[in-house]
Amino acid sequence: MVEDIKTGTHIFSRGIPNIKLVKTRNNQLLLFDGHHSMLAYMAAGRIYLEEIPHMIIFDKEKGYVEDKDIIVFYGEHAADIEDYNWKEKAINWQAAKDRQLSKRVQKNMGQLFCSIKKRMDFA
Repeated sequence: MVEDIKTGTHIFSRGIPNIKLVKTRNNQLLLFDGHHSMLAYMAAGRIYLEEIPHMIIFDKEKGYVEDKDIIVFYGEHAADIEDYNWKEKAINWQAAKDRQLSKRVQKNMGQLFCSIKKRMDFA
């Protein structure tokens, strides 16, 4: 994936950017789909969002998505998150069902990238 990006190929799924973000009330962008793609772009040297195909989801009238609506991205695990405090939780759909929801360790993609880059081929 990294080599494809370096040679100019972008990552799309059915013609739609694989990286999808939600704009929060605090004007933050929350990556809810495309984590692996984002890491691949970072590994290929892309450091600005403008360099990466992506979609930003928001309520047209408000200009953002409410915290109570962001919880929907946690699927059946939403009920396990108290007071819509999704910022403290991470979801991994590839994990076993009982291990999909966990405490968030890294606070952003930069921290996640730094935590794994030493174990990857491009480090």
